[in-house]
Amino acid sequence: MINLPTADRKNELSSFEVIPEGFFDVSLETSEHEVSKAGNQMMKVRFIVDNGPSQGAQIENRFVFGLESQFGEQLLQRFCNRSRRADGSLDAAVDPATGAFLYYAADGSTTTDATLARQNASGDLDAVNLGGFLYSSEYTNWPDFCAQFSTAPALRVHIKVWHSYDVEQMDGTWIRKVSKERFDKSKDNGDRCSTKANMSFESAPKAPPILKVIPKQAAGPAPAAAAYPGSAASSAPPAAANGVAPAMF
Repeated sequence: MINLPTADRKNELSSFEVIPEGFFDVSLETSEHEVSKAGNQMMKVRFIVDNGPSQGAQIENRFVFGLESQFGEQLLQRFCNRSRRADGSLDAAVDPATGAFLYYAADGSTTTDATLARQNASGDLDAVNLGGFLYSSEYTNWPDFCAQFSTAPALRVHIKVWHSYDVEQMDGTWIRKVSKERFDKSKDNGDRCSTKANMSFESAPKAPPILKVIPKQAAGPAPAAAAYPGSAASSAPPAAANGVAPAMF
């Protein structure tokens, strides 16, 4: 069984290649095990923007486990709470004739017209039978645990992207998260600068995918008993309702 560990190290922030700031629907292409320089277990994930002007852009991030803040564990839980299957076969009902997502209308009937869909308590369109991704902690090694998220059909989620800026000083050290004004001035002066795109998992996807993403790795057979890993402070998995992980935020 995989126990997400506790550690007293400082938080390690994740980032990925720069794409424009904004909101994007993305599909998960790969999920791979890594170990950080500090010795923490990590899961490296790669997403592909599957619709809109940035369609095809690749986005990478890392879930770092075992930090005192439990940042990686919470990030993973948030992703699973908000992720959906690309074809809706497991998590969202679709119209069998058209393959379009089904939504609840104001009168309780179902419709494929998103403009007629009512909103749920979170302000999202009230899709029929939506649920998060149920993952298992019963794997006996980290590579298999991480591989289970590369599902076919791929998992999708709606993300927010924002930029942060770093500037190198004369002594070779870096100042992190400077203002955009300072970044632009340093760049104009010829200093070494770095722009990072940070992400957060906001909600279920807002629109069906245009780009079909086929995960590059397939998860091994799932253990017979699926469960959610507990928090780093507990070895017991938290209770789940209707196959959806309890919200962390």
